[in-house]
Amino acid sequence: VDLFKNNQTTKELFRQSTKSNEILTNLWVSNIRKKAEEKVLLKKDFKKFQALTRNDLKEIAAYSNIQDKYLELENILLDYGIILIYCKNIEGMKTDAVTFKLNNGTPVIGMSLRFARYDHFWFTLMHELSHICLHIDLLDSPIIDSLYDSEDNPIENIEEDEIEDQANMLARLSLIPRNIWAKCKARFTVSDKLLVDFSTKYNIDVSIVAGFIRYEQQKYFLYKEFQKDILRDKLLGN
Repeated sequence: VDLFKNNQTTKELFRQSTKSNEILTNLWVSNIRKKAEEKVLLKKDFKKFQALTRNDLKEIAAYSNIQDKYLELENILLDYGIILIYCKNIEGMKTDAVTFKLNNGTPVIGMSLRFARYDHFWFTLMHELSHICLHIDLLDSPIIDSLYDSEDNPIENIEEDEIEDQANMLARLSLIPRNIWAKCKARFTVSDKLLVDFSTKYNIDVSIVAGFIRYEQQKYFLYKEFQKDILRDKLLGN
């Protein structure tokens, strides 16, 4: 299969804010595609992608509670036949991630790391993995996502897009299953102890739990002390 024929960077499925610069985003996606093609060509034992299941998503999400394991995700996802590329956000571009297939069927996720917060990182990754799980047949044309207007303002129901709603829901359930989330008392009573106890009992990173509560309550001042950042420069190779 020729990886370099029929690239569809002009046929992107834009699911992003109207303020985003489409020219910059297309350039960014092209850079990610080039890096992904190079990785496939250079890695002789590249695993062929078969499918990504909901159980696979849960397995990957579980790494979020292991200290610094996110730094190994590029290699971890290669074991699933998926390429993960970090590519710095171009100034003026408001895009968080993209998911598409190369011409040989290999799924690719590109992440801009526009925001460095740990909960942002994991939700964005799981959202893109959810596209691969649910929408693999649509990924001949890239799905481009702007999931956040700002650090504390996720975008919800962009153009009432069913595909994005499905990916959002599966991403949330992969990180914190619904039946477990229902047991989180820290959602209803602001208590650091309840938050930490819940996180510990169910092996979910406390910063992710705090982020879920802030989003659900639409109160972004809650549990701010539990926020943490990824090592963005390290992921970007700076």
